[in-house]
Amino acid sequence: MVRPDDKLEVSPTGRATCRICKTKIAKGSVRAGIQHLYEGTNWYCKYYHTDCLKTTSIGISIWKKAKLPPELLLKQKGGNDLSRMNLLDLGVSKIEKKKRVSDSTIRERTDLRERLRQLRLIIARRLDYPPYCVFHDTTLDALVLQLPSTKAELLKISGFGLKKTATLGPCILPIIQGYKRKQLTSPTTRTNSKSSSSNYGAVPSLDDEEIEVVGEVSNEQLIDQVFEEAEKLGNVISL
Repeated sequence: MVRPDDKLEVSPTGRATCRICKTKIAKGSVRAGIQHLYEGTNWYCKYYHTDCLKTTSIGISIWKKAKLPPELLLKQKGGNDLSRMNLLDLGVSKIEKKKRVSDSTIRERTDLRERLRQLRLIIARRLDYPPYCVFHDTTLDALVLQLPSTKAELLKISGFGLKKTATLGPCILPIIQGYKRKQLTSPTTRTNSKSSSSNYGAVPSLDDEEIEVVGEVSNEQLIDQVFEEAEKLGNVISL
C-alpha cells in the first residue's frame, strides 16, 4: 500500500493532541501530520507540534523518516539539499505567511463573512440542525477567501458535495456574486447601475453558471424563495 505524503498544515479545530507532549495543538497553529501504518494494512495520520519535532529526540527521529510533501522537496541555490530541520522551518514559515495573508483578507471581508454566517444560522434553525452541520467555520472562511460564484466553483470548496451545492448554492451564490460585483464595479458604473452594485442578489436557477444580481434580497427572503421553489417541485430540503 502506497504511503500518503506527510503534511504541514494549520490546525483547523484545536481538537488534535500532539503524540509527543500529549497536549492539544492550538487552533490556527501549524501542525505536522505524519502517516503511520496501522496493523500493516492502513495508513493513518498522527499529529505533532512542529516544535516537538525539532526539540525532542523522538520528534527528530520521526521527522527524519517523514515522507516530505512535494512543496518541501526544495534545493538550495548551490544545488545541495536543505536539511530536514531547515525544510521543517521553511514549511512552517510558508504556511504562517499564507495564513497571515488569509486572515488579513477575511478581516477585509468581514461584512461578507457575517452575512454568510447569519445565513448559515437561519438555515440551521429552519432545518433544526446545529450551524456546523450546515457548514463548518473553516468552510465559511474558504467561501470568503475563494469567493465562488458558480456551482462548479462551489464544488471545489471543502465541505460542499453535489447535494449540499444543490441545496445551499441558491442561497450562497447570489450573496457572493453580489459582493464581487459591488467590489469590482467602478464608481462610474455604480452611478449608472446603483441597484445591481449595492445588492447581494436574487435566487438563481441551479442550471445557471453565472448568477445575475437583479435586486436586493435579504437572507430570509433568499431562504424563503429557495424553500418555496423546492416545495413547488415536490423536493425536500435536506443536507
